[in-house]
Amino acid sequence: MPIRQFQKRGLARAVKNGADETKFAALFKISPAGQLLENSAGYFLLNPTTFEETKGANWVQSSIAGQSDPVLQWVSSGAKTITFDALVTLDKAGMGPESQLLKSDVNVPARFPAEIAAKLYAAQINAVLGQEKLSTDLDITMKLNYYRSLLYPVYTKNKGRKKLESSPPILVLLSGRTITTNDYDLGMTNKSTMWVLTELKIKTTKMLPNLAPMEAVVSFTLVQYAPESFSSDDFIIQE
Repeated sequence: MPIRQFQKRGLARAVKNGADETKFAALFKISPAGQLLENSAGYFLLNPTTFEETKGANWVQSSIAGQSDPVLQWVSSGAKTITFDALVTLDKAGMGPESQLLKSDVNVPARFPAEIAAKLYAAQINAVLGQEKLSTDLDITMKLNYYRSLLYPVYTKNKGRKKLESSPPILVLLSGRTITTNDYDLGMTNKSTMWVLTELKIKTTKMLPNLAPMEAVVSFTLVQYAPESFSSDDFIIQE
């Protein structure tokens, strides 16, 4: 389970040249034209604490009579898979506009945990007093529905019948240098790291008094989508 990253000054940070910088992970769709579709629902306001990466290589063993060990021949490589959990919440007081998170760093105020505590306390007061007008500031339904949509294809209606238009979307996972070594500022290429979502698990851990989801642990399983083969040299970062 992911851990709330409220240590000292808020979200996990990297320090560079004496200046604080915070980067946010995100999961975005790619359009059929190869455009990255930035969507505010795709940002993880609490960065995942762990990413698990797995990939295998298929080596065929050929037994040779009189030889102590089999001869190994590489045939292909297995799919690259990423799994991670994200603690999804809209407790984001003071975190700045989401539209600027993709290409810029955001300073997180030290008051961040206190403002979250105030919101949670207000939600509890609403429940105790039985107020009819409940705050929707912490409702994460939109974010959860965005993640659900990543598993579904797109259909168009033709004379009342649904016709398949496209498969579930190809995705980009923004996670700094944790998973990928390439940037997406110049657009998508066949060498860009792209993914498809193969499994999604949503565990709602907190709800508002009106039973709207307020907090959830979302588990993602992503498999790499590779239009062409990668070379070993593609993973060497040139300084």
